[in-house]
Amino acid sequence: MTISRLSSHTGVLLFCFLGKYVAAGSSTNGMVFVWDVSSGKLKGKLEGHEGSVCGLAWGTGGFSGQQVASVDKNGTLIFWV
Repeated sequence: MTISRLSSHTGVLLFCFLGKYVAAGSSTNGMVFVWDVSSGKLKGKLEGHEGSVCGLAWGTGGFSGQQVASVDKNGTLIFWV
């Protein structure tokens, strides 16, 4: 299944623990994109970073039992619920 075409501007990509979601951090505009793997649909565009996203981590919090954290090259850490 092809979720979406990722450009060379993708800085980091990470699947969640159960493989239900995949997150990609942009190296150019500071956004984090989250897709549902089974449907291939974009679940969210997370805006808040001013620098390029260089790290992602998944946790088990949030409404769906999945939570993502992202960090940018400026050192800003954001927990997305």
